[in-house]
Amino acid sequence: LFPNPCSDHLELKLSSDFNKEQTQISIYSVLGNKVVTVPFSETINLVDLPEGMYTLCVEDASHFVRTRFIKLKN
Repeated sequence: LFPNPCSDHLELKLSSDFNKEQTQISIYSVLGNKVVTVPFSETINLVDLPEGMYTLCVEDASHFVRTRFIKLKN
C-alpha cells in the first residue's frame, strides 16, 4: 500500500495468494463506518474521500488483510 499518507489515490499490490477476481476492497472511517467498497484494483481513487485516517480491508474467500492509511487534502 503506497503512498501513505496519500492525497488522491492509493496503489495496492497483493501477494499471489489472493484471487484478484474474487477480491473486494473496503475502506472504513476511524469511527468504523464503511465508506467505500470496490472490487480489486491496483489503483484506488480517493479524490472524493475527506481527509483523515482510514482502515483498508482486502479480502477474498480465504484471505483477509487490514491496514491503515492517512488521507491528506487533495
